[in-house]
Amino acid sequence: SSGNLRATYALLLGEDTFAARVANGGLTVVRGDAPEPDAVIDTDARTFASLITHRLQLSEALATNQVTLTGDADAVKRLLRALATPHTAPVPTSEDPLRTPE
Repeated sequence: SSGNLRATYALLLGEDTFAARVANGGLTVVRGDAPEPDAVIDTDARTFASLITHRLQLSEALATNQVTLTGDADAVKRLLRALATPHTAPVPTSEDPLRTPE
């Protein structure tokens, strides 16, 4: 779980830059630069999505230059594991406007 992970990441996804901070079991992502990140992940949005859904392994992405990683590689591996942990979604109710009819 991400409960004991404390780290700051810079995510460079194409033209977009995000700062991700994991602390106290929560993840905060904001647009902009990360001050003194533990790791910098430079890739594109599609590759990042493949990493967090485990369609692509970090080692493979690094070997094929789809990802450039600087800083704490272990922290990045922990982040990807934490992001990939499934969370139970709430069951839609009849009042839910996004619910599709049966």
